[in-house]
Amino acid sequence: MTLRRPGQRPEAPHGADERGTPRTGAPRSGGHPAASRAGAHRPPGGHAPEARGARRAAAGGRLPRTGTEPVTARSALRARLVLASIFTPVFIAATALFAYWTAETGTGEAPSTGSLLVLTVASGLLALFSVVDLLVVLRRRREEREAPPGRNGPGAGVPGRGTGPRST
Repeated sequence: MTLRRPGQRPEAPHGADERGTPRTGAPRSGGHPAASRAGAHRPPGGHAPEARGARRAAAGGRLPRTGTEPVTARSALRARLVLASIFTPVFIAATALFAYWTAETGTGEAPSTGSLLVLTVASGLLALFSVVDLLVVLRRRREEREAPPGRNGPGAGVPGRGTGPRST
């Protein structure tokens, strides 16, 4: 027995459509049932590229909603702010420490210069990611504070963004 979300259709048995009606045309050996129909070639993404592009363009550059996710889904900005505030200095310090350790390591010592260089680059990338996330969170919090009352949601108060009427 498979668990379903409310409103989700039950899965069709193998070889049947959603209503349980058997599909016509047997699949080719080892093939997908849809591949047996004439002209039913589909790329690995499942849809023709022009169909994906048309759907994305119709939804304002984003894929259309497909499930029960909230219309104005938002991340926990306070938690992201706390985590980015803690880990940005940690990753910057780790990058500096690994860079110093790499410079002081001689040939034939353990850990090797190569492995320390990998750690330096990895911690540097994490520091960069953390700084960018911190800047994004601060910008979003500033936009929320500046948004007029009654309009909420991502990009509220910013012309050309958000869910309300467009203002120029």
